[in-house]
Amino acid sequence: MAEITGKIYERKSEEIGYCTPSSCLIHANTNKKDTLQCKKCERRVHLACSELPPYQVQLYLQHKSRSYQCMSCVIITPELKKKLNFKSVGDLQKDIDACENIIKAQREDISNLKAKVSTNNVNKAVTEIENTFNKRIDVLEGKINKIANKKSSSVNEIACKKSSYSEITKKHLESQTKTIKRFLEKENKDKKWIEATSCNLMIHHLYETTEDTKEIADKKDIDYIEKHVISKLNIGEIKVKKSERIGTLTLENEEKKHYRPLKLTFQSEEDKEKVLKGICNSRRRYEFKATDDLSKNERNLVKEWCQKAKERNMKKNDDNFQWKVRGSPRTRLYMKKVLAQ
Repeated sequence: MAEITGKIYERKSEEIGYCTPSSCLIHANTNKKDTLQCKKCERRVHLACSELPPYQVQLYLQHKSRSYQCMSCVIITPELKKKLNFKSVGDLQKDIDACENIIKAQREDISNLKAKVSTNNVNKAVTEIENTFNKRIDVLEGKINKIANKKSSSVNEIACKKSSYSEITKKHLESQTKTIKRFLEKENKDKKWIEATSCNLMIHHLYETTEDTKEIADKKDIDYIEKHVISKLNIGEIKVKKSERIGTLTLENEEKKHYRPLKLTFQSEEDKEKVLKGICNSRRRYEFKATDDLSKNERNLVKEWCQKAKERNMKKNDDNFQWKVRGSPRTRLYMKKVLAQ
């Protein structure tokens, strides 16, 4: 009797589950742990009789959830048979050995014929037989060479794929390295810019006219900032070291009130911070706007935020409020809902 998945069969082990005596490698009854049960026909097969490679048997023993099917239950499709329709190296070697044996026997027959017969006609017939046989040998050698070339070409293709994969990985790493380098270069440029412009303050939309010369315009700007802005902020006596308008002013821009930004340079970063915080926190409404001397990347970031605020204002339903960008790219940018003017 043989016990399989809790069922007891009263037939012989050869008729059900355990390997038949003609094909079984182990003719004695073995432990249930030393067998594999087919999930389809519930037939049990010894590990040695399953004809599976050792690593596959190990997987079945370790993972009980893996389903095993015996060779009689596995359906092999015609497409797979076509794909697997090739001779192994062992079969090829057998064919080569058989051909060599035929060659030896043929040569022996030819030598025997030559020794027995000396007439010209017989010699011609023997020569013809020898030539035809040599042609057959050449054809066989050509086929063997084709098989060998196919194997070598497949190996070369795998090597090419490996090399192409390594090249792709290398290029990917190089592109990532370049991206990181560009990012670090931008960071270093921004740091250097911040260090170089730590004492600078930018004033936007401050009135100016084309009638004034550069010296008069600079003096007017400094007097206005010191007398009408800094003195009313109650932050102490702070002097402007240098003032400079960025760009050129035209009559057209003056008529449109597109004034150039004013760059102010203070004695120290502390003085600049006091003036900037005083203007931003003041309850008075200034006609101008004060910011840090931002780098190109920081200005582009502010433009992106302003574009987002503009898109949000276009989608809003309430006309009494609008979104404005607040903060600084050096600290934090954010959007604030304010009353529409």
